[in-house]
This record gives sequence, C-alpha cells and structure tokens, in this order.
Amino acid sequence: STLQRNSSVSAPVPCFLHSCTQIGSKLLVYGGCDYYGDAQTQLFLYDTATYLWANPVQPTESQEHHPGGRYGHTATLIEMHPPKLLIYGGMINGGTFEFDEPDIAESESVDGISDNK
Repeated sequence: STLQRNSSVSAPVPCFLHSCTQIGSKLLVYGGCDYYGDAQTQLFLYDTATYLWANPVQPTESQEHHPGGRYGHTATLIEMHPPKLLIYGGMINGGTFEFDEPDIAESESVDGISDNK
C-alpha cells in the first residue's frame, strides 16, 4: 500500500486557500499557500473514521497530470472508482492565475484513496 497509516504522519503544513475534497469517509487536502506566500504541492488524506493523516504518493513535477503547487483553486471529485479529481484555476508560480485547461488527477497520482476499509 502507498499509504502510511500510523500516528507518526504529521498534518499538512499550516496554510490557507487549499482545497479539501470528500472521498467517502476521507478528506483529501491539496495545495494551499503557506505563511510566506509560497504555493504548496502537499497532498494529504484525513481519515474521519480513525482521525489519522496519511500520505498518498506525493505528486511530482515529472508526472504527466501533475497540477503543480497552487492555491485558491477548486478540486472536485468526478469519479469515485478509481478516484479522479478535477483541479481548476488558482494561483501558481508566485501569483499567476491559471484558467487554461483543468487538470485531472488520475488514480496513479492519488493512489490509495479508495474508501475500502
């Protein structure tokens, strides 16, 4: 499994303007802007049944569908099995708005999110 399921996984970096998408009993937190104004690429799952944070495979710039660090965006679940998110808009690269084409986070970049217990 690509999830680290233990209490030693810390919570995301404190930020604002992140997205939080419900996927079954889990919440997927993506991106955000930190205290210094830097766009974050962080991707975390919060399990509302166990009250634990988990790290799915972290997105990397080399992935084809990597949406990049951003904040002020939207993220919507468009397919449950396998999970696919539509990520649209937001600030990227230090203050550039992106409204070209929506990014779809495929299941390989959010591996391990299924709501199976």
